[in-house]
Amino acid sequence: MSLRPTDLLDRAATLIAGIATTAIGAAAVLWPTHLVGAAPEHISMGPVVRATTSRWWPWELAGAGALLMLIGLVWLISHVPIRKAPVLRVPGATGPGFIAVNLDGVASAAAAALNQESNVQSAKGRAFTEHGAATVELTVTVAHPAALAGVISAIDTTCTDIARTTGGNTAVAARTVVQIAKSKGAGA
Repeated sequence: MSLRPTDLLDRAATLIAGIATTAIGAAAVLWPTHLVGAAPEHISMGPVVRATTSRWWPWELAGAGALLMLIGLVWLISHVPIRKAPVLRVPGATGPGFIAVNLDGVASAAAAALNQESNVQSAKGRAFTEHGAATVELTVTVAHPAALAGVISAIDTTCTDIARTTGGNTAVAARTVVQIAKSKGAGA
């Protein structure tokens, strides 16, 4: 399991919120029982009333609100998923060095190859990173159910080409979603 940089902060904030909620709940349960000797019988609201009626209170509240909004925006932006296509480094066949393979291009080329098949109505390819592994996903729509065996053979050939293109790298997963095209008379 790979952790994002924000995961540690998220877990710490969750721990603090959990401890605070548990402490407030425990205090609410234990207060009427008088089990805690240091708990006061009544709580005076005088300091709160004096603070909320002072001249600086609206400014303090506005500043706290602005700070919380800024923290919230930073938190939201840090959790926006990155959807860029991964680039794979494949060892070169001759000599030292690496070849950079853009997996989005591999996915597009694989879909274009499948679109050349007569029984394929449409094929789309995309590359993304899922759980730390680069994934090439092909969505293939077959024109007719009877042509499924031939299309699956073409998909196997295409997936073999993807494996060869990526240097047989096991860090790249190939996923294929096969759909049967809806007939024109369905639902009528």
